[in-house]
Amino acid sequence: MLIPLRTPALRSSDNGDAVEKAAESVDAARLFRRRGYSGMSTRDLTAAVGRSSSSLYAVFGSKAGLYERALVARIERAVQDGELVAGADAAALTGLVQSVVHGLSVRANLGTARKDLLTTARLAHELVCRQLTM
Repeated sequence: MLIPLRTPALRSSDNGDAVEKAAESVDAARLFRRRGYSGMSTRDLTAAVGRSSSSLYAVFGSKAGLYERALVARIERAVQDGELVAGADAAALTGLVQSVVHGLSVRANLGTARKDLLTTARLAHELVCRQLTM
């Protein structure tokens, strides 16, 4: 499934700050990383962020919105923690990561061997990390 390549604007809500913080939590990011975007249900997401589905949709608009916000937050934390160079563009990196993930998904659906997918993923990771830590 193609995930939109844009940084979502958070919607205003009484619970907005709490939901945003929850979305940026390690639990939500870990769940996306472990199960992948398609492997996450609304029920899984609401449990991870500790909010109702209506609150989640009111703030993020969609599952894709929550996913992108969690990814941007992780990249921003990496910049703050010195894992990435200062000034790294979180939105652009989000688009890059999503493009790689989408490409791997397409290749997997076409029958590419797991070993080959892992080789490509490791190479993409190495190249991105090399560029971002220079």
